[in-house]
Amino acid sequence: MLEIERVRKRRTQNGTERWVLDGVTLNVGEGVIYALLGESGTGKSTLLRCVSGLETFDEGVVRVGGSALFENRRLQDAVRRRVGLVFQQHHLFAHMTAIENVMEAPVQVARLSIEDARKRAEKLLEQLGVAHRRDARPSELSGGEAQRVAIARAMAMEPAVLLLDEPTSALDPARRKGVTELLRDLAKGGTTLVVATHDLPFARDVASRAGMLENGSLVREGTVEEIAGP
Repeated sequence: MLEIERVRKRRTQNGTERWVLDGVTLNVGEGVIYALLGESGTGKSTLLRCVSGLETFDEGVVRVGGSALFENRRLQDAVRRRVGLVFQQHHLFAHMTAIENVMEAPVQVARLSIEDARKRAEKLLEQLGVAHRRDARPSELSGGEAQRVAIARAMAMEPAVLLLDEPTSALDPARRKGVTELLRDLAKGGTTLVVATHDLPFARDVASRAGMLENGSLVREGTVEEIAGP
């Protein structure tokens, strides 16, 4: 479902050019949860942004369901709709309520009716335990609540591939367990998930495969236990 081949991306920092991604290659099958591990600054978030189409890269290919992300503008838009991204800092629209945030893309991009988009949003907010906060604005939400609304927003487009950047960083243990169960259910339904995380217990619980990034390169792959220990 997700193929990343020899992706390289460079950035200039303080006048020095360096590769923040350096030849990353990995494949994630349909319904697989893949944990992307590594210290801060190793390229995890950058890779997710490249896969989602939010950032370009200098070399390599990203394919979703066999279609390359950057072959042409029309294809890029179609492929990007099949990829959802949950940011670590959630980036919800500040002027919208929680349910409006979740409804926005289905209405504006997928052209779903307002009634159908609202039903989908209400179901997702209920699954994530924040239905009672549907009318709250982001400034009125706790960090954990905002993160769960952000997950619902990404899921509202029913993506084939869902990317999550540190999804448990603002969650208490009970909510982390709920997210783990939700991601497992999504995988059982055929969604492919890539989770960038520092949370090794969470990674062990949720992921069947994992990869370790170091200095922008994928240096090891296997199970979480094989890479990070029991």
